[in-house]
Amino acid sequence: IKVSITSKLGYIHYYLNDYIKSQKLLEESLANLNEHASEDQAKIAYVLMYLGDVYSELGNHGKAKDLCERSLTIYKQHFPNDHVGVARALAYLGNVHRRLGEYTKARDLCEKSLEIYTNHFSGNPTKVAWALAHLGITYKKLKDYEKAKDLLEESLATYKDNFSENHPRVAWVLAHLGHVHSKLGNYEKAKSLLDHSLTIYNNNFSENHVRVAWVTSLLASVYKNLENYEKSKSLFERSIFLYEKNYGKNHIEIAYIVRSL
Repeated sequence: IKVSITSKLGYIHYYLNDYIKSQKLLEESLANLNEHASEDQAKIAYVLMYLGDVYSELGNHGKAKDLCERSLTIYKQHFPNDHVGVARALAYLGNVHRRLGEYTKARDLCEKSLEIYTNHFSGNPTKVAWALAHLGITYKKLKDYEKAKDLLEESLATYKDNFSENHPRVAWVLAHLGHVHSKLGNYEKAKSLLDHSLTIYNNNFSENHVRVAWVTSLLASVYKNLENYEKSKSLFERSIFLYEKNYGKNHIEIAYIVRSL
């Protein structure tokens, strides 16, 4: 029971984007599962997958890749290739490869994930929307912005059909779609989408939340492109402050933002 509670708390903190707390809880849960030689391989794979993404969010992509690969191996050894766990692990591993700059590998993994979700879980459209968004983000990194836009718009439409307009998943896709429009040079459209995303995040989380920091940095880049340099500088500085408040001064995102100033 303790293992179950610890892991569930870890997932809750993950979805609250409190990755440091999530890391501690999921590592404790994984250690307990391994200590008791748990036969529940699905539970081990699930913890490994989320812990991998936590490490990736915290900037340790090498560790994240190892954990996500272990998760995927367990799913493939114990479940059919079209199992939902396989689909999810493929997407998380794809995310790690994307953050490592291996965009073609990331695209291939995310496409496999989407194929499984589409073929076998069409009755759960939000899972398909999640996979669509991750593939769209990958195409953004590949600089195929039109393809990224199409995928993200499809994901956003599905989320809006199934969740409220004020849901954090809607905010997540809006932010990535805003970033795509910025890359396409549609700065006013980008600003509108990012403002909307930021409003939703502020409605759901505290003003110091890491997602607020992320969208604030994207919005700062848009203002820079609109040549409103004072507003851009103010937003970049606000984003740095929030990242430092959440992660300290050495997180990789802070380096990216400082480079943009």
